[in-house]
Amino acid sequence: PMPGPARMYPETDIRPIPITEDYINRLREKLPETPEERINRYVKMYGLSLKLAEDLIDSEREEIFEEIIRDLKVNATLVASTLTYTMNMLKNEGLPIDNIPKDMIIEVFRCIVNGEMAKEAIPDVLRELSQKPDLNVREVIRRLGKEAIGIKELEEIVMEEMEKINGIIKEKGMGAMGPLMGRVMSIV
Repeated sequence: PMPGPARMYPETDIRPIPITEDYINRLREKLPETPEERINRYVKMYGLSLKLAEDLIDSEREEIFEEIIRDLKVNATLVASTLTYTMNMLKNEGLPIDNIPKDMIIEVFRCIVNGEMAKEAIPDVLRELSQKPDLNVREVIRRLGKEAIGIKELEEIVMEEMEKINGIIKEKGMGAMGPLMGRVMSIV
């Protein structure tokens, strides 16, 4: 092409490149999902609320969400809310959440799936990992006393607490359920 004020458009010195409908269709197939398409997919495939799906897109943690959902059988809403709301809560507390390696976050969910901890322990475990990323997840769970307990251990705790409030149970019958549950929940 010859530059200058007399240059014509379209370029006369270069042969035109035909753009066929087939070429356009091949390009369309390679385009990534738009944010709106991802949001709709999260709502339809995983049952996320529209707000949670939008927040997940905005969090820039979609990649780890997809990986966890693909590899582990864990509730998608739990994963998405952890990656959005819980992480934002910890960040607002001034914690360095970016210190938590991706594989540690995945390991937290693996521990939940394996029954090694309850989902309620997620904020505490992530809080600790943000401050001490050199620890492993299971070590943090042990240090915090957040290990899951078995049915047998739970039954033993319930029986012990029932013995302690035996008089209340005899007096109130089923009305003693509330105080008993409060005592057991404070322990477990």
